[in-house]
Amino acid sequence: MCRLAAYLGDPIPLRRFLLDFPHSLYQQSWDPKELAEARLNADGYGVAWRQQNGGMGAYTQPMAIWNDVNLPALADALVSDVWLGNVRSATPGQPVHAINTQPFAVERLAMTHNGYLSGLASGGRGRMLARLSDTVQSALHGTTDSEYLFALLRQALLDGASSPAVALEATLRAAAECTGGEPALLNICLTDGECLVFSRHAIERPCPSLYMNLSHPRMNGGLLLASERLDDDAGWQTVPPHTITTLRRPNQVEVLELSA
Repeated sequence: MCRLAAYLGDPIPLRRFLLDFPHSLYQQSWDPKELAEARLNADGYGVAWRQQNGGMGAYTQPMAIWNDVNLPALADALVSDVWLGNVRSATPGQPVHAINTQPFAVERLAMTHNGYLSGLASGGRGRMLARLSDTVQSALHGTTDSEYLFALLRQALLDGASSPAVALEATLRAAAECTGGEPALLNICLTDGECLVFSRHAIERPCPSLYMNLSHPRMNGGLLLASERLDDDAGWQTVPPHTITTLRRPNQVEVLELSA
């Protein structure tokens, strides 16, 4: 389990996204309120953002976020119009290492995942690999279920998925098929810099918490997503379970329902 957050809007410094809210992602690393299957998120953290060339970059650390002495300087120096963030609670058996730390970013796409996939060790990993082209396999560096979900997502896009939401739906379906429908928590958020696309979904388990805010007064009309409400603003809405949602500015919302 992890906690995630995302932002799309006018350019803002990393500090405002990651640190300044009363219940920021930073705060959620040691004081989560709705974390069902862990207590802390101390196994690393990372952020992804849109770079000047239009591609997505990522900064990840395998240490607890509060131990990174570089963060205060980065938080003031980095500015972007899109952010993804993750504080990690590692699934048992998946090593704490920089290559296993989210978000993941390749070219113009970035993704982060809150949850886990069961069934990888009993053949699921091999079945997932078999669905990946050499191009996508060559970009795999770590061992986490989350990175394999990102690989399935990239494969769906390469195979011609008509939108990021369609690609995410195909990814969830493929993951369930490869792991035999074993228990899974599948809150996933991705961005291509133009939209936020996210699932709130689970298999044989309750869906993890997830909230969106389409008009937060501190964000000048920007779009926010978070595993837990970042503050007590009245604009936070619960994301419906078993859905894929696409957010675009200004306040464009598309919802795709999934089978429970």
